[in-house]
Amino acid sequence: MRKMFYNKPVLRNVVYAVAICLTLYILFFTIASRETYIPKYLKARPDQQTQNWSEKSERVKAAFLHAYHSYEQYAAPHDELRPKTLVGSDQYVQMFPLMLWKN
Repeated sequence: MRKMFYNKPVLRNVVYAVAICLTLYILFFTIASRETYIPKYLKARPDQQTQNWSEKSERVKAAFLHAYHSYEQYAAPHDELRPKTLVGSDQYVQMFPLMLWKN
């Protein structure tokens, strides 16, 4: 095992790998500024901070309740609702009948 690291090609490759990793580390953390790593869609916009979040949360809640009540009305015992015919369907059961447990 000791002779393996004293072999010149292996030792040379280890030294090259350490030198490349060290160079990349230095380049990554010193040259590039932190602003370049934040995508545009994650940066806070000034108009976003002043909006009313309670109003938005109420709208999301209303949309969820609308969808859930429609599911209850038209497709409650089934897996999903077909929107054009308003009929429930069990796609999972049809596609994978062998995965059902029989008790």
